[in-house]
Amino acid sequence: MVLDMGGGTVDIVVHKIMENDTLAEVYKASAGDWGGTIVDAQFKEFVVGLLKNNYCFEQLWDLAPLDALDFERDFEAKKRQISRGTIDTVVHKIMKDETLVEVYKASGGDWGGTIVDAEFKAFVTKLFKNEHCIDKLWELAPRDALEFERDFEAKKRQISCDTSLDDIRLQIPYRLKMFANTEVQEHIYVYQPQFQGFFKTAKEEIIRMIENIIAEVESIEFIILVGGFSCSEFLKDSIRCHPAFSTIKVISPPEPGTVVLKGAVAFGYSPRAVSARICRYSYGLRVNKPFGSKIHPQCKRVIIDGDEICKDVFHGLVYKNDLIKYDEERSYTGISRHRNKDRKFVSIEIILYEAKNVTEGQLAFVTDEGFKSVGKIVCKPPENGWPDTVKYTLKIYFGQTNIRIETCDTANNVQIKTSFELD
Repeated sequence: MVLDMGGGTVDIVVHKIMENDTLAEVYKASAGDWGGTIVDAQFKEFVVGLLKNNYCFEQLWDLAPLDALDFERDFEAKKRQISRGTIDTVVHKIMKDETLVEVYKASGGDWGGTIVDAEFKAFVTKLFKNEHCIDKLWELAPRDALEFERDFEAKKRQISCDTSLDDIRLQIPYRLKMFANTEVQEHIYVYQPQFQGFFKTAKEEIIRMIENIIAEVESIEFIILVGGFSCSEFLKDSIRCHPAFSTIKVISPPEPGTVVLKGAVAFGYSPRAVSARICRYSYGLRVNKPFGSKIHPQCKRVIIDGDEICKDVFHGLVYKNDLIKYDEERSYTGISRHRNKDRKFVSIEIILYEAKNVTEGQLAFVTDEGFKSVGKIVCKPPENGWPDTVKYTLKIYFGQTNIRIETCDTANNVQIKTSFELD
């Protein structure tokens, strides 16, 4: 299981190492909004409470943006040990060929370092009794705001599960104090348990996500923590010491903030290292079908080129939780009629849709709730225009980080020039 913990979200994926040394997903990608912004909000609330001014941050930004910037920099430095971003989780199984198979779909959410930032910001605004004090500081004194955030980032890295340590000391920018609606000293002293409280939401959501995955996926041996947020000793200790993970080895590699980048580069050289992935959603095409009065609603009945057609039908290609191998082919054979002259040079356009709650074999329409257009497949007509009837086979290759598409005129065994336009 891999947790990518940044500032905005936490993303999770579970992989299995295959016999050929590639990876296969064994659990779909997951995510959650438990990032570092929560800490910022908590800190802002703390300062607002300290200054008894709900608008102290905003007022500081208006009056002295450089001071606001330095103040936020100071805060950022104190929490830098955890950094920011999302929490991404994936579970892989190592196969005998040394590839990875995804055994749990990539998951995640906004539970990263930015959640901690948001919690801290909320703490500060509550302390200052001014909910806009940090915003004001950024406007008035951005350098002060940045230094304040940096100070907080540094303190974030130092925090641990040990509540007996000294209080956390944060220097308050002079201009930030201007927006306090109460008397504020030059420094803020935050109790260790109170500082740990900035991480409460992020920690609980991350642990809940891991517990849910472990309940579905058997025999997880390792949890690998990567991303800037995983620098947090408090977060690492919380995961290592959790009783539900006592039999799982928790690994945090050196420089976890750069591990994601290094992995992306390595994957660029070896794209087949992940030999199978689990679909997070269902994907299919918007197609026309011959209209059947017994199965199709009248509102979907149209006449195209003289034929009764049911429009907006969803033709599924892959479904949620399907295990898709690298470059696995799914095809659709369709017919497009161009008997009228005004249709001879009209491109064949097929819309690819993403769906959350559709099952294989279910009659569904792309206009139903939960369907979202992903992009458009465009088949260009030949130089002399289409024949009266075009029977084509569309092949879509899944299991990669991108989608490859081919279209063939099956009657003439000729490739059709095809492009894909993302929405």
